[in-house]
This record gives sequence, structure tokens and C-alpha cells, in this order.
Amino acid sequence: MSKCWYCGLENPDEAAHCSECGRELNPDTFSEVDPQLQDPTLALVIVGTFRTVVDASMAKLRLEAAGIEACIPEEYTPQIFWYAVPSPLEAVTLRVAAKDQEAALKVLAEESQPPSGEG
Repeated sequence: MSKCWYCGLENPDEAAHCSECGRELNPDTFSEVDPQLQDPTLALVIVGTFRTVVDASMAKLRLEAAGIEACIPEEYTPQIFWYAVPSPLEAVTLRVAAKDQEAALKVLAEESQPPSGEG
């Protein structure tokens, strides 16, 4: 068995590409370089911590509506009832590129403020 360098899946020795991620199993040189390793403004930073994936997803949708790309790494964690039941072991994080951190925090802060009423 040959272990994929990218995702860690065990593949048959005769396989040229990983059956999970499609990457070449034994590349002579790694031509793909993660842009985050070259540009620190693309590194992911946490802009919010939530109790459930549902709560984090709602905030993610607000950021994406504002044109800010975001991700929730924990949404792919295989746990039963993860979407509805908070995990006692870890929090759910919402992350954006470092270059978008300030704008994302502003969008998230606007959502938490009550609407101004006339009175």
C-alpha cells in the first residue's frame, strides 16, 4: 500500500493517483506550492468561534454575502449530530484570509448590533 502524501489515504501500490484526492502518489517534484506558504496575507485566521456548525454557517453566509471568502474547518469533522449538538471538546471556528480579517470582523460586529430604532 502506498500512502498519499496529501490526504494520507492508503492506495494500492500500482495506483498512480490517489483515489481520494486525485493527487499524484509519487511525484518526482512537488510542482504545487500552497500559495499560503508564499503570501502571509492568504494565511487563515480565526474571526469567530461558535458552539455549533449551524451558528458558524450562518456567520459564514453573511461574510460571503459581503464578498469575503470564509471556511469552517470543523464542518468536515465526522461526528454524530455535529450540526445540532455542541461539541464539549472543541469549538467551531470561522476563518478567513488574513487580508480579509478586518473587513470580516466589521461585518460580524454589524450583525451583533441591534437595529437602530426611531423613537
